[in-house]
Amino acid sequence: MITHSEETEAQDFEDYFDAIGNQDFVEMLHRGFNRPINPNSKFFSTNILIVKSSNRDAIYMLEHFKGEEAVFSADNFQSGNIIGLLKKWKKREYNNNLEKLQINTRLNPRLVFEEYARELNIKRLPNSIAPPIVQLTQNFYRTYKQLDPLEVTIPTYITRDDGIVGLLSVTPEKLVFSVKRITEKEMLETNSIA
Repeated sequence: MITHSEETEAQDFEDYFDAIGNQDFVEMLHRGFNRPINPNSKFFSTNILIVKSSNRDAIYMLEHFKGEEAVFSADNFQSGNIIGLLKKWKKREYNNNLEKLQINTRLNPRLVFEEYARELNIKRLPNSIAPPIVQLTQNFYRTYKQLDPLEVTIPTYITRDDGIVGLLSVTPEKLVFSVKRITEKEMLETNSIA
């Protein structure tokens, strides 16, 4: 676990990841960098990345993430940032390696699902397909008072321009996105999301 209680020198951070190479798992409590991290830093290729951040760097880190699974806990995410990123995913312009994304934040509860549904063309799984259960990634920095569910059932999805399905759950507290390596056509023909 990497903990930054104050602003960190971006160059030191980049040098550290250059020295240790690509990582399978990184969890960090973060207070900020003195400048944006180089988008080519090995940090962004971490396979599983968990970040708790209280500043604008969280959005930048998510935009440049190239790994498979990310969990971000930050109050500064806006729906527009997240929707823009998912629109890029739909066009295959953002992280084709992404398998799961979890964003813990506070979104406007009155607009949350409607805004995402309108902007991303969210679809509901047909009644013949049981909504899959997605396992959530638990953060090591959580205390016993912050008990979150370990899984979520997701009955809604979006599709990438190549047909790949991404399950999407949006609530005022959390967004969960889980990419399935199946196209919408295959899903509907087999009546299965597995």
